[in-house]
Amino acid sequence: MTADVVQRSLDVADSRTSHLGAEIECQIDERKKIEAKLEEASREPDRKMYESNKYKEVAMDIHSIQADVQSLSSILDRKVQDLKGSD
Repeated sequence: MTADVVQRSLDVADSRTSHLGAEIECQIDERKKIEAKLEEASREPDRKMYESNKYKEVAMDIHSIQADVQSLSSILDRKVQDLKGSD
């Protein structure tokens, strides 16, 4: 082989190596993106369960407050009736 042929072979090999290196980097970046999406997706059910539990807790608080309002309203009605009766 002549020096020119060897040099061209080395140039082609270097070019191919550089191209493959860039392709590997691209694949690594894509893998990181997919792993991040997978991690986010795996947390999604936990987040939804947390939100659901939070809504249930708020609903229970609302029912409790409604019961308190009803009780206080009854007490107030009795007090009003007592005051009207004592006039």
